[in-house]
Amino acid sequence: MLTNTQMEKFAELAVAVGANMQKGQKVVIRCDVKCSEFAHLIAEKAYQLGADKVIMQWGDEDLGRLNMLYASKETLCNIPQYKVDEMQYFIDNKCCLISIAAGNPNIYKGCDADKLAAYQLAFSKARQAFRDATMSNYLRWTIVSVPTPAWAKQVFPDLPEQQAMDKMWDAIGHIMRLDTPDPVAAWKAHIAKLHKRA
Repeated sequence: MLTNTQMEKFAELAVAVGANMQKGQKVVIRCDVKCSEFAHLIAEKAYQLGADKVIMQWGDEDLGRLNMLYASKETLCNIPQYKVDEMQYFIDNKCCLISIAAGNPNIYKGCDADKLAAYQLAFSKARQAFRDATMSNYLRWTIVSVPTPAWAKQVFPDLPEQQAMDKMWDAIGHIMRLDTPDPVAAWKAHIAKLHKRA
């Protein structure tokens, strides 16, 4: 498990290096409600580093599963215009995007595959401009991962849940260089080395 100091460094790393947020930018944090504590830590760090405004875009994968189980295909595929407008707002304002990936890999197990595929296609079409803006790096963006019990148990199935979570945090901490005195400096040095070799 990471210490409070390491968690703060992780949040700083996401903002300063991962997304490379610039002072005065609006920041959009996208995450599941289960990650609210870490999302708020990132929001605070973004403000401390000069963000103009932080916009939180909450998700709820458990509700997403219920929608997939019970809503009709037609309802799911009707992407509301306000969602499209919101994505366009992010593009128009050159928002900095930070996504926290912390899902249950099996959240849609047992759901109607055709319905899921239809929804994913409809949503993909609705977010085409937004995807183009991120994939072309017109918008600054990054994805960071935090463990969830479901993910941790899939990676470490033989461990009790809390031990699996601790092992996942340890792995993420090491990969993200949070076990160094200054992870931001460590990542900047690593990136410089990659550029030099490239």
